[in-house]
Amino acid sequence: MMLRRLRAVLVTASLWAVGWAILASILVTIQLLIQFDSPNFFGGVLPLLSTIAVLFGGLGAIAGAIYAVVLMIAERRGSFDQLSTWRMALYGAAPAAVAIAIGIVATTMAGKLDVVSVRSMLTTGSLYAGIGAALAVSQLKVAQRAVTGVHQPKLIDAPPS
Repeated sequence: MMLRRLRAVLVTASLWAVGWAILASILVTIQLLIQFDSPNFFGGVLPLLSTIAVLFGGLGAIAGAIYAVVLMIAERRGSFDQLSTWRMALYGAAPAAVAIAIGIVATTMAGKLDVVSVRSMLTTGSLYAGIGAALAVSQLKVAQRAVTGVHQPKLIDAPPS
């Protein structure tokens, strides 16, 4: 039983790592294209995107592991049929809320808390919460679909000849 739970946490962390890496790379690419003013634009983009993908992949893995543990504890007696979309979205946004709280506490303890840093943390945290909620809801929908067997194609009768 413990190995199944560990495997579930590792699979979820891996899925979230890939999702966060892809989404962060897309968002950074869009931001770079909007700020397109450098003649050496394409020379510096790939190293930057690989760094962003690795960084956000790691953050996504941590957030996915937190999400999986929260889901395991909160919904240990339920099944996929009983899970609501809103609850899953909240569970997915929970790691971002924890990260915001840790950031505000750390900034306060360092004595560098100001309106700009709080606004930046809240903006970034809201984006992360949205990504986490989207990943959590998509995982729920895939799991519900697998349980109900909707993924099997329906056969269409051939017309009479």
